[in-house]
Amino acid sequence: MRTQQRINNDIYQSISRTDATKFTVVEVRNSILEISDMYGNKNTARLFVARQIQVLENAGFIRSELIGHKKHYSKTDKFVLSNFKLIQKRSELNQPPVLR
Repeated sequence: MRTQQRINNDIYQSISRTDATKFTVVEVRNSILEISDMYGNKNTARLFVARQIQVLENAGFIRSELIGHKKHYSKTDKFVLSNFKLIQKRSELNQPPVLR
């Protein structure tokens, strides 16, 4: 049985647009900051997006070209054919308290 890949709903909406053939972390970050204010400042949002994209790249759903600040990503056939489980970003207020 295949497990579904979990992906943040806002990131999926930004990446899955039909006109998004090539994208960067900054473009996805700007897109999710327009949609929601749950991601804090630009740096926190960029870090969140970069980590999510790295997971997708490691799983083979997207591929990268170039390096550093010029790095851009594109969707693979695996991305198009996949059935993702969309999740919402957890807010700090909804997390259970840490027991010590």
